[in-house]
Amino acid sequence: MNEVITKLYDIEEQAGTILKNAQLHKEQLQQQMQEDKKSLEKELEAGLQNRLADARKQMDEKAREQIEDIKVQYARQIAKLDETYDGSLDALAEEIFERITKV
Repeated sequence: MNEVITKLYDIEEQAGTILKNAQLHKEQLQQQMQEDKKSLEKELEAGLQNRLADARKQMDEKAREQIEDIKVQYARQIAKLDETYDGSLDALAEEIFERITKV
């Protein structure tokens, strides 16, 4: 009978050791998962920041291009207005002079 009790006691000790080891292993896995999660979050954040920076650069470049296009368009319009003004200045001056002198 003592032998049975001793074996049961040994089995209980072994079961306790197994449970302790399992708990320790579980804690180690949880810690590793937390570290992996933090690492992944950092990688994702860095990737997101890089993509945002790239998007900002593209938007800035596109805005600069649009501004340059607008500048070119306005320069053309101003040149066209100057040309129109220079070409019809004499005719306008003569028309104004005739209206003034007719009265």
